[in-house]
Amino acid sequence: MIKRFSFLLVVLTAVLFSSCLKSNSGPAAPNPAGIFIVQASPNAPVTDIYINGQLSLPNITYGTDTGYAYGTPGPYELKIAEAGKTAYYVTKTFILDTGTLYSIYFIDSVSKMKAVAVADNFTIPDSDSVEVRYLDFCPDLTYHTIRFENTATSDVLELTGRSFNDQSYDSYKSDFTTIKGGTYNIKLFMLGSGTPFKTFENVQLLGSKAYTIYLKGFYNGTGTQAMGYGLIQHLL
Repeated sequence: MIKRFSFLLVVLTAVLFSSCLKSNSGPAAPNPAGIFIVQASPNAPVTDIYINGQLSLPNITYGTDTGYAYGTPGPYELKIAEAGKTAYYVTKTFILDTGTLYSIYFIDSVSKMKAVAVADNFTIPDSDSVEVRYLDFCPDLTYHTIRFENTATSDVLELTGRSFNDQSYDSYKSDFTTIKGGTYNIKLFMLGSGTPFKTFENVQLLGSKAYTIYLKGFYNGTGTQAMGYGLIQHLL
């Protein structure tokens, strides 16, 4: 479920350091900020992403992520437009703090697209454990419960009362939780229902890693815009 291209990481790293050199004549920061970009707007066309006025990530498709790139802490202006055009869907500036990792998601339908930044505050778990969090970026899904069920043990993680982009106003919902590593079936329930309306089977969560599971697509979508999940492995 990870759609990542190594050349994007190289390009993004070069852009971030180029941006910092233009804005800071001193030496590079010893604790750079990290940025990880995800295009999660399900009905967006192929897009171009600009950072500090520079075309940085051309021809980005839905579901693509960049991996982490690093640069000097400070303000970064991000813009996104249909590839080859400059009518921007979103223009937003983020302040990146020293020594902090961030994931920046472009979410919602293309006509309502927004950019959200989520701090990636994870630790390296033991070899038999993982850190995991859940983010809901499915814009037409109502309040629901998500349950992670380990297929080999009785380990279960259940998160209830979740909704679209809810970590933007309840920051604790972007926290990571430590669970045992292994294979999981991930089930989604409407509130008050004991029957899952969606199950993602056999999701591999490897020990000593940190993961974000994010819901994407539309609840009533079809084809490439159908509801699904993205899996980000933060520790390679």
